Amino acid sequence: MTRSILVTGSAGGIGADIAGAAAAAGYRVALLDVSNAVLDTAAGIPGATGFVGSTTDVDRVAAVLDEFGTPDAVVNNAGIVRFGPLLDQTLDNWRAVVDVNLTGTFVVAQAVARRLVAEGRTGAMVNITSMNGVMPGPNAGAYGSTKSAVALLTKQMAVEWGPHGIRVNAIAPGLIDAGMSGPIYADPQVRANQNLVRQIGDYRSRLETLAREKSELETKLEKSQQTLSSAQDGAPVVLKHDFDLAAADWKEFAKDGTIKYQNPCMDLKGWTPSPEKLSKLGLAPEDGATINASYKRSSERLWATVKPLCAAAIGSADVAARIGPDTCISLILDTENARDREGTDAARRMVGEIRSGARPMPGPNEPLNPIAKLFLAMTGSTKALEDDLGQSFGPDEAHRLAYSDQLCMGRHTYGGSAPKK
Repeated sequence: MTRSILVTGSAGGIGADIAGAAAAAGYRVALLDVSNAVLDTAAGIPGATGFVGSTTDVDRVAAVLDEFGTPDAVVNNAGIVRFGPLLDQTLDNWRAVVDVNLTGTFVVAQAVARRLVAEGRTGAMVNITSMNGVMPGPNAGAYGSTKSAVALLTKQMAVEWGPHGIRVNAIAPGLIDAGMSGPIYADPQVRANQNLVRQIGDYRSRLETLAREKSELETKLEKSQQTLSSAQDGAPVVLKHDFDLAAADWKEFAKDGTIKYQNPCMDLKGWTPSPEKLSKLGLAPEDGATINASYKRSSERLWATVKPLCAAAIGSADVAARIGPDTCISLILDTENARDREGTDAARRMVGEIRSGARPMPGPNEPLNPIAKLFLAMTGSTKALEDDLGQSFGPDEAHRLAYSDQLCMGRHTYGGSAPKK
């Protein structure tokens, strides 16, 4: 079935390029813009349909959706700018920018989301914000304010519509030599400085990377030195992975409800390391199939716990299946925190006590807080994978593999906000 997409503000510039790229990727494309030029733009894109109209016109948006159908995806790109200092900004200009950039984004997104929910379909939306929504720019007060508002609106949409299987994200471009940025690029000084700006950005990025690497190496060096200094003369030194936790670690975590774990990446098709990763692990190419099978069984075990908890949190097993494990875990945590924060804190402490050995593992039919069920599954997932791998590689080698940086692992720490006991 051919997927479809609606791109607003697509008569030219970024919107037209997005529409063209979507068509090249196999989408059936609708272009919506207030300019009649959108019809010519659509005519140049194979299989695309152009519509003239404003994103702020609820009736026109509904008519476009009636004719084109409910799209699988939306890119809210329509926007305007009225350059000028805030002291000189007229109320009409301010309202015009807010109306198109913020209200228009809401109108289109809401109209499509309502139809997707009514039809029981999933979907995806991308709202175009701007770097000016993060940091102010000269003479762009109205524009930047609306883009910042769109960024927050995007998060609100994601929270409310995620349970329906509708993903909502935002992209914040910098200066693009097209459309509304034309007047800026027309300034010869701006053009002359572009290479210098790019160089500065590149140097900053490289410095930030080096700083992160330096910090990570210093941390590893410090841990290695501590391990070496604490070792007895002649005793072998064993470096322990930061997520290879002992009972003493969990005893400390249990005091304030800290939860720390790594879990194998969840994919019901399994995960196979690349030939390069297998080589770094010292494994043969045929070992990839063994690891894939272990990852598949790991995903099935975790999903058997996560899926029913997610379905209970959002009230639909079908939606839980569509949004997948990662989103489900976030929803379970958010839902339980909002419903019973004290119970969630107590559940986290209980998991720490169980992992430390201070409390026995609950029986299969023993009633448990959803957070306790979730974290018991997640904190035990690496050991379960290790045991699975041990059947093929032996226990020592399986332990080495389970805590190798070459395997696909998610690593998480949920800070203990509960009062220490």
